[in-house]
Amino acid sequence: MLWYICQLPSVAIGPLRDVRHLGNIALPETLLRELEDHGRFRGLSRNTCRSIITAITTLYTLSTDRRAFSNPLGKIPFSVIIEKAECEGGVLPSNWHRVKITTQQIEVETSIIWTKKWRALQLLTVDAGISPAKNPVPKIAAIAISDGLSPSQIDREWAWQHERSLRPDLQITWSANVARFDALLGERKIEISGQLLTGPLGPMPRRGMRAKHGIFPLPPGVDEFLEAIGDGLVGFSQKQLNEAAHFVWRFAREAKLFDKHCAPEPEVLFDEAVLTQVFEKVRGDMSSQALREQRRRAGALQFHLRL
Repeated sequence: MLWYICQLPSVAIGPLRDVRHLGNIALPETLLRELEDHGRFRGLSRNTCRSIITAITTLYTLSTDRRAFSNPLGKIPFSVIIEKAECEGGVLPSNWHRVKITTQQIEVETSIIWTKKWRALQLLTVDAGISPAKNPVPKIAAIAISDGLSPSQIDREWAWQHERSLRPDLQITWSANVARFDALLGERKIEISGQLLTGPLGPMPRRGMRAKHGIFPLPPGVDEFLEAIGDGLVGFSQKQLNEAAHFVWRFAREAKLFDKHCAPEPEVLFDEAVLTQVFEKVRGDMSSQALREQRRRAGALQFHLRL
C-alpha cells in the first residue's frame, strides 16, 4: 500500500472538467446582449443567432479561464481560446468542428472597426432585405476601412487593383462581391441615401482575360471597342488586343498623358501622337523584339478604328 501512495503526484491535479453538462453554463449578460446586437446588425435570422450563441456557450463552458469573455465581443481572442481548449486534452463535444468554425467566423466579423458611413450603409442594406449571404458590404468594407476610404470614395480602379493583389480563388470571390455591391445601386433606399459612389465598381477582369499590363481598368469606351472587335481581322486574338490596349493605357498613365479621372475614347488613346510618346517612354525598358510586337498590336487596334 505504501508503494502505491509513493507513486502519487506531488502536486494536486486540480478539478477535472465535467463534460456531462457541456453548454449549460450561461454566458455573461453583457456578452449575450452584444451577440444579439451583432446578429441584428448583420441581419441574421433567429436560428443563426441561436446557433452562434450555442457555439460560444460551448466554448465558454469548455474554457478553464473565462476572463477573456469579459472583454467586448470584438476583443475576445476566440482563436486563442480554441487552441487552448484543444491543447488541454479534455473531451471535446461531437459538434466541435462547427463550434470552432462558428466562433472563428464571429472573430473575423467583429474585427472590423466600422466607421459611421460604412455602418449606415450596412444598416440600409439589411433594411432593404438583402440576406447576409448576398450582402457584400462587410467584405468590401473590411478592405475599404483599412484603406481609410468611405463608401463614396471607393471606385473601380481601387477595386480592380485590390482584385489584382489576390490569389486566383479569392479573385473570384472578390469579383462576385463587387457585382453584388454594384447591384446595391438599384436599391431605392440605398440610392437616395447618397452613401454610394455614382458609378459601379465593376466589372472586374473576366477569367482568362487578365492582362500582364492590366494595372488600371480600361476606360469604358475602350472596353466597348474591344468587345465589338472580338478576335479582330488581322491575326490577333481578343486576348492579345486586350493586352495591347492595357499596355498603351498603363504607360500612357505612367507618362501622365492621362490620369484616373480621364476616360479617353479609343480614337484618342490610340492616336499616333499618344502611341509615339508611350513607345518612347518604354524604349529603354523592353527588348527590341517585344517592342516591335507591342507596336504591331497597337497598329492592329488603329486598323480596327479605321474600319
